Amino acid sequence: MESFVGKVVLEEAFRTGLRGAQVKSILPKCYDLLPFFSEGSAHAFLASDLRHPLSHAALTTFLRDTFHSLKTRLGLGRGDRVAILLPNGAELSVTLLACILHCTCVPLSTSSSAHEIRAALATTQVQAIIAQKDVRIEDLRTISNELAILLVEITPDERTVGLFTAPAQPAGAFATIEGGESLAPKRPGLNGPEDVALILSTSGTTGHKKLVPLVVEDMVVGVVSIIAAWGMTTRDRGCHAMPLHHVGGIFRNVLVPVWSGGSMVCMPYFEAAGFCNAIITNECTWYYAVPLMHKHILQAAQDLRISRKQEFTIRFIVNSAETLLPSTAEALRAVFNK
Repeated sequence: MESFVGKVVLEEAFRTGLRGAQVKSILPKCYDLLPFFSEGSAHAFLASDLRHPLSHAALTTFLRDTFHSLKTRLGLGRGDRVAILLPNGAELSVTLLACILHCTCVPLSTSSSAHEIRAALATTQVQAIIAQKDVRIEDLRTISNELAILLVEITPDERTVGLFTAPAQPAGAFATIEGGESLAPKRPGLNGPEDVALILSTSGTTGHKKLVPLVVEDMVVGVVSIIAAWGMTTRDRGCHAMPLHHVGGIFRNVLVPVWSGGSMVCMPYFEAAGFCNAIITNECTWYYAVPLMHKHILQAAQDLRISRKQEFTIRFIVNSAETLLPSTAEALRAVFNK
């Protein structure tokens, strides 16, 4: 295994079998998250379209240099809250990583109504929101003006998945940047162990949604524990179409594959037959889903094996949200077992 994660953390976790809070004992005393990203040439993110995959080296360069320039130009730094409202895909994954590295990430769901989005932005008191030009942009322009929030409209790169550009001048009534002039962030630099890198909302089943802040050190412990428990290597490749505004999707489908030096195929939406075809085409070794998705994936996979005699390279499957019926688990094992 390539040992770039904190130069020591993953290797030591594997060697000693550390889990959970025990991982803290081997974390470097002073660090930011940049050493958790690889400089290797292997793929980090792939997509179902015809664009080129994004390598780990290109991802690290984009996060370290390109996004750094963008957030500095906007006057954003550590502790500044940046909402993300993007459709599923590699651009969303890269933006999540960038905000977790540089500021405080507040992911939102594109399925939310304009009223829900406005309420979420007001409650979380974000300084900026990153969105895509063709996704809910009219709603966001109105809301950003009302709440005096910087609106950063990104455009996905036409050649490479995950990369994007942003205009020098953000939208919204709070756009005070003129001529591409940079504003000085109050807290420059990258997030450290005690910085809040991610803020999530509870489901609100008790009547009121609550904000849950996650600091860098706790995120590292959680992600490294998952990587060690799953035995992840640089050869592992996942496929995902899960929402990325909750902790399970962000940890398992974004941070785990990148920090382990593996890769992830990012689907724009879930459609079982296309999902199974992506698994076969990209030789994926794992995926993460909820029981209803497993049910549809199982049917599509069975059809592919019967009609086209396709074989899968899946070595493990992760379930979430609800208990998976033993009968479904056995059927998945029968279809995907190499």
